[in-house]
Amino acid sequence: MKARSAAIQGALAVAGLVAAYVTWQRPEEEKGVEVVVLDLAKKDIQRLRYEDARREVEVVRDSDGLWIRTKDKPPPPPPAPKPPPDAGTPDAGTPDAGTGHDGGTTSAQVTAAAAQKGTDGGVASPSPAVATATPPPPPPPPKTREFRANEAAENLFERFAPLQAVRGLGVLGDEKLKELGLADTPRTIEVVTSRGTHRFRVADEVAGIASPYLRSEDDQKVYLMKATLISDLEYASSRLVDRRLHTFRDDEWDAITVSADGKKRTLTKENGKLTDAKGSPPDQLATNWQEKIWRMIGVEVLSRGEDPAAGKPEVKLRVDYLSDGRPVGFIELAQAGNDTFARTEHTAGWVRLHGGAADIVRERESVLGK
Repeated sequence: MKARSAAIQGALAVAGLVAAYVTWQRPEEEKGVEVVVLDLAKKDIQRLRYEDARREVEVVRDSDGLWIRTKDKPPPPPPAPKPPPDAGTPDAGTPDAGTGHDGGTTSAQVTAAAAQKGTDGGVASPSPAVATATPPPPPPPPKTREFRANEAAENLFERFAPLQAVRGLGVLGDEKLKELGLADTPRTIEVVTSRGTHRFRVADEVAGIASPYLRSEDDQKVYLMKATLISDLEYASSRLVDRRLHTFRDDEWDAITVSADGKKRTLTKENGKLTDAKGSPPDQLATNWQEKIWRMIGVEVLSRGEDPAAGKPEVKLRVDYLSDGRPVGFIELAQAGNDTFARTEHTAGWVRLHGGAADIVRERESVLGK
């Protein structure tokens, strides 16, 4: 018995060693392998388009770079008001509809009384039951707004080339589509390429499902996607808009020209300070003032061709940046209402600035007064 037990234990030990060796030699399973939905190159993509019940968003490449175009959809019309009850219909069971005995006054009697009043020289008032309210005027059609896109939009194009999914689920039945929020969803994505358009349905937000599902309208296959891929496109107007005032660096210019109120002053940058000419004493006031302009931050980007609600901004000053006498860029500061706005060689239109920008506009008089 002892020999038999030892043999069994030895066999088990050998089997364990073999299993350990096989496990050790087995190649590591690939993690994060994704399914290719669209095998595209970045240069093939011309446009990305998202649409739902509230908005339309496009990321478009043209000769002037990458742009974000958005358009809000008008809200659905209010439900039609219910018609007023017919005041002329006698109550059920009225024994004599012609005379109104025991049934109240009929519409015929009201009409006859109004007609009699009119013949007596009075003005017959229309019955409230037949008066109709004037419908409000329709809202103006929504406008398409255009914004210059940032580097995140460029990266979004790359994430669509190729378009990859976390997992492919194949063609699903109606019940499963409803469970995933794909049955009656108004959300769509279009990938417009040089070879055609690929359209996908995007699942409605379903409780407990963090990552969105797509259903291809080409072959009806369903894919599980990464959440940020869809949300970045959906909220492009806040995530993908370029908010920079300039694209050149602070060390890429060596002089500025300040223009305001019919005056002009050119200052040269020497050792980080502004002077009227090389070798002249630095002007610390002008240096500090220009640094505040350079550090300004936009808090709201208006679309191309859009004016603020307060009206067209009035330009108060302009600063031109130069390098070896050649223009590098510019910035104009303007005011509309209580706000200060800027536009530059890079912005698509006006950018609303922080509250301290109004002080910079006022200080122009001190900078130009010398």
